[in-house]
Amino acid sequence: MHLELLSRMKRIFDHYWYWGNLTLDAILHKSVTLIKTLIVWILFFCLIYYTWNIALWITDKDEGIVIQPFEIDGVSENNLNGKSLADLLRAELRHIKDINNLTQQEPPFFSRQERISDPIITEAQARSIVDPNPYVEFSSLPLAFGSDNLDFSLSQVGSIGLGPSSLSVGQILLSLRELSGNHPNTINCSLQRYGSNIRIVAILEYRQNPEKEIIAWIVKKELSENDSVDEQIPSLINDLAYQIANKLGKQLDQSDADYPKNWKAFMYLIQGKEAYFNYIFTSNISDLDQARDLAYLACRHEPNYLKPFDLLSNIGFSYISMGKSEDLEKASNIFKYISDHKSFESAFGLGLVQSQMHQYQESLDKFEEAIQLNSSDAAAWGNKGSALFYMGRYNESLQASEEAIALDPKSSLAWTNNGSALFKLGRYNESLQAFEKAIDLDQKSPSAWSNKAAALLNLDRYNESLQASERAIILDPKSALAWANTAGALIRLNRYNESLKASEKAIILDPELSLAWSNKASALVNLDQDNESLQASERAIILDPKSSLAWDIRGAALFKLGRYNESLQAIEKAIDLDPKSSSAWSNKAAALVNLERYSESLQASEKAIILDPKSSYAWSNKATALVNLERYNESLQASEKAIILDPKSSYAWDKKGTALFQLGRYNESLQAFEKAIDLDPKSSRAWTNKAVALSNLYRYNESLQASERAIILDPKSSLAWANTAGALINLNRYNESLQASERATILDPKSSLAWTNKGNALFKLGRYNESLQASEVAIELDPKSSSAWTNKGGALFKLARYNESLQANEVAIELDPKSSLAWTNKGAALMKLGRYNESLQASEVAIELDPKSSLAWTNKGKALLDLGRYYESLDAYVEAIKLDPKSSSAWTNKGKALLNLGRYNESLQASEAAIELDPRSSLAWTYKGAALFNLGRYNESLGASEKAIDLDPSSSLALAIKKAASSKLA
Repeated sequence: MHLELLSRMKRIFDHYWYWGNLTLDAILHKSVTLIKTLIVWILFFCLIYYTWNIALWITDKDEGIVIQPFEIDGVSENNLNGKSLADLLRAELRHIKDINNLTQQEPPFFSRQERISDPIITEAQARSIVDPNPYVEFSSLPLAFGSDNLDFSLSQVGSIGLGPSSLSVGQILLSLRELSGNHPNTINCSLQRYGSNIRIVAILEYRQNPEKEIIAWIVKKELSENDSVDEQIPSLINDLAYQIANKLGKQLDQSDADYPKNWKAFMYLIQGKEAYFNYIFTSNISDLDQARDLAYLACRHEPNYLKPFDLLSNIGFSYISMGKSEDLEKASNIFKYISDHKSFESAFGLGLVQSQMHQYQESLDKFEEAIQLNSSDAAAWGNKGSALFYMGRYNESLQASEEAIALDPKSSLAWTNNGSALFKLGRYNESLQAFEKAIDLDQKSPSAWSNKAAALLNLDRYNESLQASERAIILDPKSALAWANTAGALIRLNRYNESLKASEKAIILDPELSLAWSNKASALVNLDQDNESLQASERAIILDPKSSLAWDIRGAALFKLGRYNESLQAIEKAIDLDPKSSSAWSNKAAALVNLERYSESLQASEKAIILDPKSSYAWSNKATALVNLERYNESLQASEKAIILDPKSSYAWDKKGTALFQLGRYNESLQAFEKAIDLDPKSSRAWTNKAVALSNLYRYNESLQASERAIILDPKSSLAWANTAGALINLNRYNESLQASERATILDPKSSLAWTNKGNALFKLGRYNESLQASEVAIELDPKSSSAWTNKGGALFKLARYNESLQANEVAIELDPKSSLAWTNKGAALMKLGRYNESLQASEVAIELDPKSSLAWTNKGKALLDLGRYYESLDAYVEAIKLDPKSSSAWTNKGKALLNLGRYNESLQASEAAIELDPRSSLAWTYKGAALFNLGRYNESLGASEKAIDLDPSSSLALAIKKAASSKLA
């Protein structure tokens, strides 16, 4: 069974294998046949094409010249034949023609490191291009060098036979042309030797125009014993080719100045030009050096021949475009060398060299010399404007660029120069128009697009600025200026990480571009990398000590590092360099605020607003100064103006919140701070201020959360830690509050708020002497801190220094008449001094200022109690407890009031509530003992009074109750 199955499978396989092979053979056979047919047709069409071209050449009349094979007479060298010598002459003539007709590709503009533009008109572009009228104008001569013309290609068609007796196919075709009556102009050459003398005679016969004079040329050479004929032939043919080119060129009425008298001069010139064009296409500096050396040789062989000096001038401009110091030195040597023959080019070139070396006064002198030599040269005027631009003489630069434009209205670089001067003069709209004109003239000018971006940036058109700088990068990806401008636009669009990358790209391309380092510093400072920002700005200043932007960013970095005096000095330097910089004036205002020079800060911010009325940052800084001058309504108005100008400014909303807070509009203030946080969730300052607003709305847990969020964002924020301490105090977490406030004092030992909160925490922990010391430090740091004086008054009160406590609280009230706590503490001190009516008045003021202050109501109750107004006193305590059910003091004093009203059971309940809240309250235990005594519960009264004595052995009331209870139990 299995064998039968295997046999059947084998038969099937053999069947398909046979038919498969048969099909494959058929396909291959057809493919080969198709390919052969295709090749035949291609060959057929080629034959038709070349036959047609040969027929046209035979029958058409043209102005070409045929060089016949050389006749050789008296020369026995076996390796010479007439056809190969004719080919050599043709090749040399073609070589001369090719060199003269080469054109240079457009060289790049000079790379520059200037802040906003590249205004230098780099005439290396125009002046390094070989004269468009070549030394020998072959393109219009009756010589056919084109590949489509057979005149100079006959010998390349092929030949029949071998050796010197071979029959050239070209000669056959030429014979056919002769038979057709179409006689070409012909050069017949004869190589002759007479003893040691060898010469070549060439005769040009104008067979198409027999009336023209026949031209003859002779070149010769005296051979020495060691000379070989075949070694001398190339030199003779070179000489002959030069003479033919020279003669035919002069027939076109060219000047004799186009031709040197010395063949060596022309040879070096041709070789130099060839090396120069090799450099253009390869950018190989060795080719440029070779071209320079050959041009020097040509000049030395024939000093009065100007063409080599032209070539040297072109080479000099090419060296300048390289931009390296060693290349600039080579260019300088060239332009000094050609000064007697090319005085204008010499002055112009040296001006460019000195400009590249940042020797702007020397550069200006040279361009003025060039203008004296040729006052109609637009480029000279343009470069004079550039030198003036770099010297900071912008009005004169503008005038020079306008002169350049008048001479050449279509010069894109002249318009760019004009725009750069207008930019520096702060005329940004006019500057933008000039750059747009430059772009209209040259859409591919990266310099014009970069400068347009800078103008748009200063017109606050940030998205358009970014688009323009990105266009510049597309045109020239290696333009450091374009990348730097891109970084600047991205900063304004708050895209700081992208800006950092763009500025770093600019620095890689040009490590000495100050603008790139400034923009990097700006990006870093906005990313809170303040030390790195400071380093970058310092690098920018080293590269350009006159960069207002670099000094301004340095000031901003120092400001964020808390080095306010240094920050102010840097910003004032920026203002000295650019008094019209709104940004610098705004930053000065910010620094002055932190130095508590609020009036000066206000003046600086108002100056910034005058310079740029649309600066939201300047209006925000004005709001900050006004709030510190306690001009809260004006501050609110300024912050609202800032918000109108930039609704997305977190800083402006924060300032509005601060003004509203100071006006006691806490809910509105909180809303403003929350808006600031929505716009910038990473703003530690906004979270800190939100915490303060929440604290004043008695939302202590939320306040603590906001403060902790601020600390996460900025662990080194002393203010955030101080606010955390304040929130923890309000949550009765005194030890934690003390830790937070101590952290705040470590971060900023000069923070009065931190020391105030530390004193408050110590007070709550019963460490009154330490609390007093902390409060006094806070007052020393900020003598105008009402909170610090209030804390001092509280500590003195607990230390039973009531007169000093009263004085401290009166200072606090003088500083802040609306401080409810200060009035409350004053009332407590007056009470201890027995001045109950005054104490009551102070407590009532405190309540009027803060009706929700449990402590104020408690103190009012104490004053009323001491005045014997028990029912009113009880009402005050009830209100105090309603506001703060956990106030042990309020419950204690309620118990006392009820005791005086003979309501002993209620008094007992109140005292027990007080003890539950504060088991260490001696007064609460004393009043409990009194209530129990009056209820006849003498044993319990005795126990309560003893507990009170344990807590306060000096309590006379507790001692009296103990004695009375003991007596009842005797």
